[in-house]
Amino acid sequence: MKRSTRFSNDGPNLDVQVDHVAAGGQIVEAEAQAVNTGVWQGGSCGGAYSEYLHCGGQIDFGVVLEGAPLTVRARGTSGSEQLQLVLDGEVVQTFALSTSLEDYQYTGEIAGKPVQLHFSNDGDWRDVQIDALTFGGVTHQAEDQAINTGVWQDGSYGGSYSEYLHCGGYVDFGVLWRRPDP
Repeated sequence: MKRSTRFSNDGPNLDVQVDHVAAGGQIVEAEAQAVNTGVWQGGSCGGAYSEYLHCGGQIDFGVVLEGAPLTVRARGTSGSEQLQLVLDGEVVQTFALSTSLEDYQYTGEIAGKPVQLHFSNDGDWRDVQIDALTFGGVTHQAEDQAINTGVWQDGSYGGSYSEYLHCGGYVDFGVLWRRPDP
C-alpha cells in the first residue's frame, strides 16, 4: 500500500522538513523519494529527492508497511452492543461485545490509517466501555484520546478523554504506526 506525507496548511513562512518515516521496522529517507510535489525546485513547486516541503504537496514514500494485529479491549453494559472498527473511513470489522472486558482482534493492514471505534447500535440502555486499543506493541488508552463523540459530558453528547460511549458515536485514535523492531 502506498504511503505519503502531506503538507496541507501551506502559507506565508510555513515550510516542513521531513527527515524520514519509520514504520514496520523500516526507515525510509524522505530525500530518497522520487516524488515530492511540495518541494521548490527549478522555480516552481514539485520535484524529487528532497526532504523539504515548501508548497502544499506531498512526499510519496511508495512503501508497503507491515500490518500488525490490532486488539481492542472493550465491554458492553447489556451484552448486545456492537463496536465497529473503522479504518480510513471504512468499516472493516464489527465486534459483538459481552458484558465483561474482553479482547477482540483484527488482523489486516492498519499502519498509517486513521482508526476509530464506533458504537453502532445505541438504544435500549446499551453503553460501551473501551478500555484500550493495542497495536504493534503499543497500548493506546481510550481515556487518553481527545475525540469521543459518544460520551456524555457537561450535559450533552460529545467530548474527550473518556473510555465510555453512552450514545452512538466513536473514539478517534488517530493514525497508528507499528513501533519499529529494535
